[in-house]
Amino acid sequence: MLLAASFPPLDLGWVAFVALVPLALVSRTDDRRKIAFAGASFGVIFFGCLLYWIRLFGLPAYVGIVVLEASIFTLVLCAALFARRGLPAHLKFVAFALAILAGEYIRGHVPFGGFTWGGLAYSQHN
Repeated sequence: MLLAASFPPLDLGWVAFVALVPLALVSRTDDRRKIAFAGASFGVIFFGCLLYWIRLFGLPAYVGIVVLEASIFTLVLCAALFARRGLPAHLKFVAFALAILAGEYIRGHVPFGGFTWGGLAYSQHN
């Protein structure tokens, strides 16, 4: 919910700098179930709060886009776990940042040519 607060209508852009820290800490574990649960929970809550306006197009559209966006987020965090296992010890911290970046890239192309609402850079417009 902190990351959603960095976007309008609350528009607290500075919150984005700390909003991902709890998720980054969870992603340091080697338990893929914890990572998948944390990613899915984060994705559903974040996109559920951020994309509330899509309910105007119907509940199926709202649920569909929230589930799709949360699924992408969960998949890239799980992929980061496997990438982190293959990295040298001094580079393991990079896996989370790469996962977030990969998620932003994928969401910029999926579905239907991209759905970039919720991109971290947009929270810093001011």
